[in-house]
Amino acid sequence: MANCSVSIIGVPTDSNSSFLRGPASAPEYIRRQLFSEMGNLATESGLEIGEDIDVKDLGDLPLLEQPADDEVIESAIVEALTSKNAPLCLGGDHSITFPILRGVSKAVGPVDILHFDAHPDLYDEYDGNRR
Repeated sequence: MANCSVSIIGVPTDSNSSFLRGPASAPEYIRRQLFSEMGNLATESGLEIGEDIDVKDLGDLPLLEQPADDEVIESAIVEALTSKNAPLCLGGDHSITFPILRGVSKAVGPVDILHFDAHPDLYDEYDGNRR
């Protein structure tokens, strides 16, 4: 019997990448490595993924690299959390953080963030794009 449940959600977009594109391909590659025979499913706490931690792979979100994608991402997060699953998002450029956090806030209430980043991208816009 699992102690907790995780929903894997692929977020294949790099519509707001400011330099190179590629994060949209990440969900496939991360899944391949996560479940490869080179790894193991034991966690540092001693729990086993698949035994103590139930994992549901919900596949990739149907994103179109349009502003409406934010609502798709936010809704997936709300659905996972209201189903008592912790969302684990794979891939996507840095802009997916905002709709993910909006979904978390909608499902569980206010969220505090402690942000560590070598380059936090804290400016009003970049080349006219606020995202």
